[in-house]
Formats: sequence, structure tokens, C-alpha cells
Amino acid sequence: MSAQQPPTSTAGQWRSYFDALIDGCYYYTGLPLSHNPSHQARKRIADERRERLHGASIAAPGTSQPQTPSQSPSTSTPDALKQTQSPVRQWTTEADFARRLHESGKPAIVVLSVNGDAFSEQFKPHFYRTAAEFHEAVDFVWVKCVNAQAFCRSRQVITFPHVELYESRPEGEHVPGQPRRYRVSITPFPLHMSYYGLREMLRQKDMLGSFGYRSNGAADDS
Repeated sequence: MSAQQPPTSTAGQWRSYFDALIDGCYYYTGLPLSHNPSHQARKRIADERRERLHGASIAAPGTSQPQTPSQSPSTSTPDALKQTQSPVRQWTTEADFARRLHESGKPAIVVLSVNGDAFSEQFKPHFYRTAAEFHEAVDFVWVKCVNAQAFCRSRQVITFPHVELYESRPEGEHVPGQPRRYRVSITPFPLHMSYYGLREMLRQKDMLGSFGYRSNGAADDS
């Protein structure tokens, strides 16, 4: 696999490249990104864009949003409550993952991790932030290999965290009464382990068009 070349076409692409480089320095030195003023500014812009796209409102400090009956913990289903709390899906079984991948039609980013691994813990906030922003277009799955040993062994992982992008497409003509066949493609994660690396991979795959990111240019922040 050839090395990733830095973008050279537009100022926006150069800005994205250097932002990712700076975040990578913070990541590999173990410094918290909260110490990076540029990161905080970009996070605020991303949060504002996400609120505009999703039509959500942010309550003022010291106030609380009115609670509707559907939001009441006593009437919420466990699945709905779990989805509200986190856009990242925890691993259940390989069969359940395959079923959802085929039926939803959405690609899935899967992270294989091990308990107590420092790099997995450092990467987790980046993964959860990406999921919070783009879960409507992509499924995000966090796998603890202690609970999915057979699956992790089948992937022949030697370093953690290990990230892969799964895409499923129907194969051939569907015969009524027969199970539909699918072809699954798996793409290893080729970029640095950060929010910007994940976002850049999805942008290159042209999966973020509805969020204003184009596969052939810089993100549209307007």
C-alpha cells in the first residue's frame, strides 16, 4: 500500500492536513487535546455544524429541557435509551453484526480493542466523537476482543486498536423465496488514529456528502 500523500490542491485541504498533524503529535505524546487551542476551536465549529444539521437546541447553563412523555425513563425502552446515550454500538455476536450490516445498507467502522490497552483508551474519545457526528450515515461498532475472541482471531490482529471499514452490497439477482446473497468488502484503516483520520477516510469514501464533506475537495463549513 502506497503512503498517504499530503493534500496539495486547496487551502482547506492543507489546513485539514496540518490540523491532523498537530492532533497526531498530541495523540502520540499523550497530551490531552484540551491543551490545544486550535483543536478546541475546530471542535466548537464542528459542534455548531452538527447542531444545525440535526436541528437540535442547546439549553442555556442552569436550565433544563422540558421532558416529554416519550423521553421519560419510565416509558423509554432499553434499546431506545441505549441509542440515546451513545451512538456507538457494542459488539454482541458476529451473526448479529452481519445481519445489521446487510439489512441497514450502511457501512460500519469496527474497532477491535483489548482491555487495559493505553492506545485503545486514547483512541476511544476520537471514535466516540466521530460516531456522535456521523452515526446517521455510518454504523460505529466497538469490539472488546475478550468478548469476541473468535472474531478477533479471524482478523489476525497484531496491534491494537485495529480499525476496519465494512461495506455490504447485494450480489447477483435476488430469487424470491431464496436468501439474498451479499458481498462484503473490508478496508483497513490507512490513516492516523484520530477524529480527523476517521473523518478523512469517510470523506475519501464519499460517505459524508449529506454532512457537507466532498470526496474531491475540502469540507464545506458553511
